[in-house]
Amino acid sequence: MKYNVLASGLLGMALTFLPGAVHAQVGPDDVESFEDYVVKDGDTCTSIARQFYGDVYAYDIIHAFNDLSATAYACTPGTALKLPKLKPRPEAAVQQAFGAVKSAGPETQWQDAERGMPLFRAWKVNTLEESRAELAFRDQSELAMSENTLVVIYGPRKADVLARSVPRAQVEKGKLKARLTQLSGGIDVETPSAQAEMEAGVKQVSVDDDGTTRVENQSGSPIRVSGKGKSQGRNVQVKAGFGTRVVQDKAPERPRALPETPKWTDESQTYGLTLGDTPASISATWEPIKDAERYYVELSRDMKGADVFFSGFVAADVRRLEVKELPPGTYYAAVSSVDSELFESVPSKPKVFQVESVKVSENGMVSGASNALWLGASLSAPPGKKCGVEAMGPRFEIKQVGNLTVKCEGQGRSASLALKSEPPKPVELPESVQAERGEVLGLSLRFEPIRTKGLRVEAPEGVIVNAFGSEAPDELLVQIVPNAEAVDGELRLMAYDTPIATIPLKVVEPEASDADSSGPPVWTSALAGWSDDGLNLDLRVGVLTTPWFAGELRLAPGLLNEDQGFFFEGGFQFLLGLLDSKVAPHIAAGVHARAATNEDISPLLRGGVGVAFKPGESLRLRLETGVSILPDEDFRLPFFLAGGVSFEW
Repeated sequence: MKYNVLASGLLGMALTFLPGAVHAQVGPDDVESFEDYVVKDGDTCTSIARQFYGDVYAYDIIHAFNDLSATAYACTPGTALKLPKLKPRPEAAVQQAFGAVKSAGPETQWQDAERGMPLFRAWKVNTLEESRAELAFRDQSELAMSENTLVVIYGPRKADVLARSVPRAQVEKGKLKARLTQLSGGIDVETPSAQAEMEAGVKQVSVDDDGTTRVENQSGSPIRVSGKGKSQGRNVQVKAGFGTRVVQDKAPERPRALPETPKWTDESQTYGLTLGDTPASISATWEPIKDAERYYVELSRDMKGADVFFSGFVAADVRRLEVKELPPGTYYAAVSSVDSELFESVPSKPKVFQVESVKVSENGMVSGASNALWLGASLSAPPGKKCGVEAMGPRFEIKQVGNLTVKCEGQGRSASLALKSEPPKPVELPESVQAERGEVLGLSLRFEPIRTKGLRVEAPEGVIVNAFGSEAPDELLVQIVPNAEAVDGELRLMAYDTPIATIPLKVVEPEASDADSSGPPVWTSALAGWSDDGLNLDLRVGVLTTPWFAGELRLAPGLLNEDQGFFFEGGFQFLLGLLDSKVAPHIAAGVHARAATNEDISPLLRGGVGVAFKPGESLRLRLETGVSILPDEDFRLPFFLAGGVSFEW
């Protein structure tokens, strides 16, 4: 039999209602009158406080209104005391409230009972369906109310002040459990058919719809149970491990042993894992109890059983508790056997369950899916644990697609968690990509919901590819460069080792540029020259064949010195240097022919060095110097210097 329990999210923070909390600040405004009292033999301050105020811790009231410093604050026989009669004060307080818990005073309407609410004499507290409450009295007595229970709060009976001065509560219907310490002094519980005087220990009282009362002493001191009405005055002593039933107007039945307490088996899953905030499951089994009519099972979030997630009766053939949809936290399960007379056994020892969360990175979970993650999601193990799909550690990433099992272990506990991993979804991918050989092509790829870890792109042989994330959380930027050996193929979009998409790739040759179609750069130059022979105009046409080699045709008409006439030089020379840079140093050498007035045509060898400056796209400033070799009768070596401009076209 399975139980699906969804936590309501209403958490109870315990409020400790300490003895004396309602009188710790007692002052003159809290006093109605004073009563004189002389301490007798056997009296102590605590016994007097209990006698007059119903609270052994109320001795601080005696100290506040009487100077006992001479007797070290002890109430010694013969001491005259003034005991203040206090104005009405709370008998108890709401310590915890879960679900729909209501309270009302004798002259007030029902209202929500909140944690810390004071409860005065004759106030009522009612727990509705699937609700729980804990009440704390001034003497540290505690009452735990189950659902559909109505309790009325009273103080000590005035007639019993000298005999039994303890808090009183009246249960009209439902079930409550009393937890009493040795210092509390006990509590009296009245029902429509019985009165139970309880002292230290754990006690349980339940009232049926017809007023029948069951009193069960689960531990501690005996309970004195008396009948009411026609059977008033007849009582039984119920020792620990026994219970009695009281029908209206009848005497309490002879106490009977409570049913045997179930024991948990080792067949339990007491440690569970959740993924993020998704719920988990736990389970436990117990040994069967002979003659059990049914079992009462309770799962709560605290040891006292106040913050209950599930409670109820199950059939006698049920041996297993399986609870699903539990959020992270620590839980306590207890089971009791119930006999044919509806007496409950002492609850089993609490079975402690722990549910811990495996944290998931932001946007790591698939929206709307249970235990589904995006490939590349980062997970963090619970504190003190190591988790993983393969290698274990405090943090790990999901690198496989499909159904996976995450295992966690540490601190003597281990558990596994089944989950599913899905690859990120690319959106608006291009149908195909065309990349030019030797050029960089950029792509922007988008993913839903975000770009996850582990994304990469594989390309055909000869294609260089680089992928990296952008500032946009859902974008992956890709650069593609086909080299000389690149071939057509597919771009494979990968998430770790899982392919998630392909894009056809076609490699194309680069288109010829205008510069390529028009041939190598050509320029014309005009320079003014001077040499040992005279002045000349140097006209040239050049072709740049490589960035470091060029050829020039040279025509240079000129005037000889001392009006000796004209000369003309023409020929070819080559240039060698860094000719395509903005500052282009070079050397020049060539073969020319020379003709001059009154001279025959003769060969001319010309060599030198120069530099060209490129201030613009097509303009160059040139400067050259060198010597010419004239192999005539005199074998002359005239020096020359020339400067001018070149225009590239």
